[in-house]
Amino acid sequence: MEKQEVLNEIKKAKNAHVLWFANAVALSTGTDPGDSSVPKKHTECTFGKWYYGAGQENNELESYRVIEIIHKKLHDKYNEIFAEFEKLSSEGFFEDITLRDSPKQQKFNASIEELKVISKELLAKLAELENDL
Repeated sequence: MEKQEVLNEIKKAKNAHVLWFANAVALSTGTDPGDSSVPKKHTECTFGKWYYGAGQENNELESYRVIEIIHKKLHDKYNEIFAEFEKLSSEGFFEDITLRDSPKQQKFNASIEELKVISKELLAKLAELENDL
């Protein structure tokens, strides 16, 4: 694959991640983002398909290899958040306005913040990969 094609694929992967992330953050408001945000294995999302598919031609680069760990960590954290969202939703948690500042809500929001940190780390590593290419 030509260098520009690889960079275009990375850009598509980044865009897919940003869209997915926006849906994931919607959980913090009690919004069910629908099927597009149901947890998937890190190998099955749009980004993961690129990473474990066409992206493998870059696996000699350290900046490429470290992405795997961060990406998996992102999915693991999201799976935790989604499970908590499902539990809280079934309890009617998001409909009860009196719970908005509760310890449960604060814990849930803290998990969303952790997800944001991991996401920024992933995007930074993708930028490094782009520079290395």
